[in-house]
Parts: sequence; C-alpha cells; structure tokens
Amino acid sequence: AIAEHARLDNLLQLNERALEVWSNLPKSETATLRHPNYADFEVVYAPDSWDTIKLALKDVAPGTLQEIGLLSKNDEKDHFYDFWRKRVLFPIRDHRSRLVGFSGESMEATPELKKKAGKYINTKSTPLFNKSNLLFGFGTNRKGLHTRRKLGCSGHAPHWAHKYGC
Repeated sequence: AIAEHARLDNLLQLNERALEVWSNLPKSETATLRHPNYADFEVVYAPDSWDTIKLALKDVAPGTLQEIGLLSKNDEKDHFYDFWRKRVLFPIRDHRSRLVGFSGESMEATPELKKKAGKYINTKSTPLFNKSNLLFGFGTNRKGLHTRRKLGCSGHAPHWAHKYGC
C-alpha cells in the first residue's frame, strides 16, 4: 500500500510538471490566452507539436507518461507522441486539489476540424483520473460551498461564470 501511494504521488507530480511546461512556453505560442482570469484556473495552451511534453519530460519513461494520458503511442511505428496538441487545457483537480488530469478544447480553425479532432476531450481513464468519480471545479470552489448557493455545472464556462458571479 505504501509503494502504491508513492507511485501515485509520483504520477501526480508528472501532471504538475507537464502543467509547468505548458505554463512556461514562450508567449508567442500562447498568444490566444490573454484573459487575466485564465491564471486563476491555470489555463494553458498545448501547442501544435508532437513532442513538447515528450522532450520536456524525457527523464521519464514514455510508458509512464502514456499511463497518465500525457503521451499516446503509435503501435505500428512503436513511437510515442504528445496526446495534447493544439488545445487550450483546463487542469482537472480532485477534491484534495491534486492535478489528476486535463480537459482540452480544440483550437482548430473551423467547426469541421474541431468536430474531427473532438471539440472537448478529457484525460482518458488513468490510475489518477476517472471522470465518473470527479466533480469538475469542486477542489477550487469547495471553500465557498458553505457560504454561497450551490450550483452544478457541466463544463468549464458555467464553472467560470459561477466563480465570477455571472
């Protein structure tokens, strides 16, 4: 049990490292993220690159990064590549504020391309993330549950609107 707890802590740290990589990209790659409230939600941009995370976390076995949804694998070519590309990413934190996954909105130019890429996608089920067992935004809004009206939201925009009193 202690070894598994340590392994999960390590996986959580890898998600934090990935968030830090995307947060520290040159401003030219993140030009679409100018709204001041984005920082409140740790919103980042995953560029249109096949290897941003793969190269930044090259000290980690690619299979481990695949296990938590940061990399995908082309089995035919036996090649790993970044799962998150050309998307605005919203970190998903659990009730203890641990970064367990990401939700990404496609930044494709046309509705057709967005539909093909999947307009919104989440981290696949991993040892850290199971969409059915998580309430988006609960960790960030938990303190206010005792003092404010409670509102169930589906997705990012309603969550933001509630947080900012809209």
